[in-house]
Amino acid sequence: IFNVIGVGAGFYVSWRANYFWLGIFFLIVSGLLYFYSASYKRQFLIGNIVVAFLTALVPMLVAVFEWSALYRHYAPNVVEMPSLRLIFGWIGGFSIFAFLTSMSREIIKDIEDFEGDMAYGRNTVPVITGIPASKIIVAFISVITIVLLYFVWYNYLHDRITLIYLTATIVLPHLYVLYLLFRSRNKRELHSASNLMKIIMFAGILYSLVVKAILTWNLI
Repeated sequence: IFNVIGVGAGFYVSWRANYFWLGIFFLIVSGLLYFYSASYKRQFLIGNIVVAFLTALVPMLVAVFEWSALYRHYAPNVVEMPSLRLIFGWIGGFSIFAFLTSMSREIIKDIEDFEGDMAYGRNTVPVITGIPASKIIVAFISVITIVLLYFVWYNYLHDRITLIYLTATIVLPHLYVLYLLFRSRNKRELHSASNLMKIIMFAGILYSLVVKAILTWNLI
């Protein structure tokens, strides 16, 4: 019933935005959630990718709605607006961050649920590759995330506030997650790593407020 309410709300918002067809996105999301529950979560990597994709889709939906409105008012020259490219670049960055961190957390959760998944015949990443290999995969994704963060900062941002924020709230906690993951001997430690990934994802969202503060008070 919640899926029906969600799809209905999505179509309503799309209608209010004068782009009723955008409600199809919410229908697709509802379908993906249904098939995830029924099948995808039992398949190797598919369930992880679906959840990560849906997480990344949240900021991208904002971009889709804004693009439609801006195109309607400014077409055909809207694609030439540097500020628009900048906005979509930021949104894309948040989506990539959401995808990568969500993938890491989903695999950590699969490691935590290894025994149950093995008993029920689910082909999760730890069941197929083994727990040690799954930990290495999480570490690899985490390293990619950290490298991308510093790459973006070094090439596009440069301000000290962003460097301090990313290091303190995302990079160092990420390293601690890997420490917990590789030394974990029980579900409690794995659960702690999974919960810390939630905090890291939330910190990524809060960075948007940091950017607003930097621009508002000219802290660059």
